[in-house]
Amino acid sequence: MNSWNRLPADIQSIIDGLGPAGKEHWYASVSGPDADSHLVDALDYIRQNGELITLSPEETERWKQAMRPSLELALDAVEAKSLPGRKFFSRLQELVWKEI
Repeated sequence: MNSWNRLPADIQSIIDGLGPAGKEHWYASVSGPDADSHLVDALDYIRQNGELITLSPEETERWKQAMRPSLELALDAVEAKSLPGRKFFSRLQELVWKEI
């Protein structure tokens, strides 16, 4: 819920508009606690039992380009429903990279 509360009101409104009518904050209330409770445990497990890999900027860009066609299909499908898919995704990227 803390992550949800840090989002700007316009982004909260867009996300709320994707859920069931009358269900404010549905996404944060469903996914937030799950993500919060499992992320730290998952990263600890990886560090203790495997290898946490950080991609180089070049490799990250290569992966982004490889995923771009699938992303475009998904965004097209969302926008075909008259939803602001690209606007939402663009703002999501701004917020994610701002946090890193």
